[in-house]
Amino acid sequence: MEPFQSSLQKESCFSLPVDDAESAYDKLVLSYNRAIEISVPKKSGPFKHKYSPYWNTECSDAKLAKKVAEKALRKNKNLTNQIEFKKAKAKFKNVLASAKNKYWSNYCSGFNKNTKLKNVWNTVNYLKGRKAKQKICMKTKEGVVLEDCILANKFAENFSSVSNNSAIAPEILTVRKATVDSYLKEHKNFKIKSQNDTIRADSLLLNEPFKINELKNVIKNVNAKSSPGHDGIPYLYYINSPEIIINFLLNIINNSWLNNNIPESWKLSIVKPILKPNKDKNDINSFRPISLTTTISKLIEKMIVVRLSWYLEKNSLLSPNHAGFRRSFSTCDPVIRLKHEAEFAICSGNITVAIMIDFTKAFDLLWVDGLLLKMLNLNIKGNILNWIKNFLTNRKYCVKIGESLSYKYTSENGTP
Repeated sequence: MEPFQSSLQKESCFSLPVDDAESAYDKLVLSYNRAIEISVPKKSGPFKHKYSPYWNTECSDAKLAKKVAEKALRKNKNLTNQIEFKKAKAKFKNVLASAKNKYWSNYCSGFNKNTKLKNVWNTVNYLKGRKAKQKICMKTKEGVVLEDCILANKFAENFSSVSNNSAIAPEILTVRKATVDSYLKEHKNFKIKSQNDTIRADSLLLNEPFKINELKNVIKNVNAKSSPGHDGIPYLYYINSPEIIINFLLNIINNSWLNNNIPESWKLSIVKPILKPNKDKNDINSFRPISLTTTISKLIEKMIVVRLSWYLEKNSLLSPNHAGFRRSFSTCDPVIRLKHEAEFAICSGNITVAIMIDFTKAFDLLWVDGLLLKMLNLNIKGNILNWIKNFLTNRKYCVKIGESLSYKYTSENGTP
């Protein structure tokens, strides 16, 4: 990555102060694209990586030993190195064949009368390096296959209708408006949280500009294989960027954070429909919308999550029975608690009643104003509240089918 880093360090714009987050980010994207053109050779065709479910640590060690022996032979072509290379090559071949046979024997031993032939052929094709195309294909009532651009717009209409106010009952909208008005009217007299000096001090820390160590820790722990957004900037660019780029990136983020100025490109997401398990692929409602947002917006989200988690956990503002999305908690905790309550009720001659609610399209129908009210109730105010409100409202989406993009649509009540 030396050519990539040296190309970025030659850019003079990174030493200038950041006056506008959007223009500064555009310069960063252009610099990344120029650096990639210089440092990364263009491939002639799609990269095909063969599926290897049988690969294990023994195969990796044998391959490494073969490479070491081959390197030694290239440096010194004597008889000893030739013998060692042939031994390492033969050992790698035997280890690989043994791993393949073992995997296939174990796989075949699981066959029974209920085994689906389609799954068997899928495994065989994967082993041969053939991957089935997961292209979405739908037809009209007359049997005509829809073009990708038309299909993308149909998905966009369907996804936008889910979060549209017209899809919500009028009485619910009325109650929501009354709830917001009532809370804002009584908020001036709400002093329970603000009387706690520790909570007030910690709440102020949430709004401080981000530090360089916060950004570096987030970049260090991101999933490098995560798909980029519409700007095409993956996490790998940030991971391999020199110090001057990280500092410039931090200045862009803090400029947006302090001025509540979020570039429109950060709020645009590419939506890819993913078929739900065991659903009809010809039904447009059988697909789940997955949004690909820009990596810089995800970096800010992760830093905000770290701060919020610290604030909520330190001040014990979450219910002790809340297990979702918390460190050191898992879905096993409520299951164990329910099991304990049921066993205790049986032993004492009582019964246990459990109410489980599965909300349809819970994330798609997120009530943004209700979320902000809960944050205010926890004394979360200032930059963090304003930035989250700005980021969640008026977001734009485009559905992508193949290489075709749909028209942009806005999510009114939530985010796909």
